[in-house]
Amino acid sequence: MEFAVISLFCLLLGVCIAAGRSVLLAMCAGFFLFFVYGLLRRCTARELMQSALEGVRLVWPVIVSLLLIGIISAAWRASGTIAFIVVWATGFISPASLVLLAFWCNALMSFLTGTAFGTVSIMGVIFMSIGLAVNVDPALLAGAIISGIYFGDRCSPMSSTAVFVATITQTSLAVNLRRMLASAAVPFVAASAVYLAAGVMAPAPAVDASGVRTMLSTEFNLSVWTLLPVAALGLLFVQRIPLRVVMLASIAAAAAVAVVVQQRPALDMARVLVWGYASREAMLAPMINGGGAVSMLTVCGIAAVSASFSGLFRVTGLLAPFARRIPGLARAATPVGCLVITAAGSAVVSCNQLLSVMFTRDLCAPLFDRQRLAIGLENSCILIAGLVPWSIASTVPVQTLGAPTACLLFAFYLYFVPLWSILAQALPEGRIRDSLGV
Repeated sequence: MEFAVISLFCLLLGVCIAAGRSVLLAMCAGFFLFFVYGLLRRCTARELMQSALEGVRLVWPVIVSLLLIGIISAAWRASGTIAFIVVWATGFISPASLVLLAFWCNALMSFLTGTAFGTVSIMGVIFMSIGLAVNVDPALLAGAIISGIYFGDRCSPMSSTAVFVATITQTSLAVNLRRMLASAAVPFVAASAVYLAAGVMAPAPAVDASGVRTMLSTEFNLSVWTLLPVAALGLLFVQRIPLRVVMLASIAAAAAVAVVVQQRPALDMARVLVWGYASREAMLAPMINGGGAVSMLTVCGIAAVSASFSGLFRVTGLLAPFARRIPGLARAATPVGCLVITAAGSAVVSCNQLLSVMFTRDLCAPLFDRQRLAIGLENSCILIAGLVPWSIASTVPVQTLGAPTACLLFAFYLYFVPLWSILAQALPEGRIRDSLGV
């Protein structure tokens, strides 16, 4: 029965995607499906609801962060901050180099901050706006941005996922980080080469920087004061203040700039923070529109429903039959291949990184020592979740960037790391393999 239940849930997800409907509908249907399965397993309705709510409580801080991401994105648009940076950047960034720079800059910021979602809401949105101004393929550019934001999310000292993996595997975070950086070297260089080649081989038409400035000047006062939200973000980050506090400060600075410098009424600014920025000029809309708390409501719903799955799975024992298949899969696909396959399946069902890590650890722990298990989880679950279209690890960046879902096909770094971890196992045990961190 368990295989039938999981298969039916995957079918519901596929139907929603094929029909162009929100995957939140399939997630809600999945909750009902798993709930009924629990009742058939003689669990009480009260027990099932309590378990589901426990899972939702765990992701409440994530939901708050998602709303802040939508708000700061709208605030930076309304304040003219993004417009100023776009005008400045189009003066010297060529379309041929933009894709590679998007990957590198987002990788650097995500490594410094340890957050993928925070990086995409700031650095990612900026590069996406620049790309739209210089006519770079939005799917390719968004793929490079998503690759970059998950570089640091995987191996930054401040990454919550890195701390989480070290905690549940009882390993040293410092050792894990060294091995993650070593194992990322080859995939990072390979992804950089692909993004460089893509930019050089298919450069966009040249864009008149003065024309971009003139167009944006019709709507914004491109004063240096528009950089105040950036300054607030940087100064507070240097002081090691919690990210949510930093984001609130930057939102406040952006709102002040929008009211004082852009002369936007305070009540209208409040509307922008909730509903998102909407340009008065149709030509500017693709470049500058978006953001707002409302833009994140669907993603918040997916996060809440997917979190409830962990409680339902635990109390019903839904994954127990799958655990019995792991030894056979490991013999057929090698232990690392088995872990990657399991991580992919877990990401499809759990729809977020942390649940995928927990499920994969529970299923694959007998195959590895603790150190190799920790690196295996980082090389698979953390990144593969970003490739699943209905996972919050991909829906948040895609929604924030306003990019097509096809951009996930161009998130090469997210493919290269798990593939490299499989290929590297063919190397003989010894110093070379240890130096690669695999």
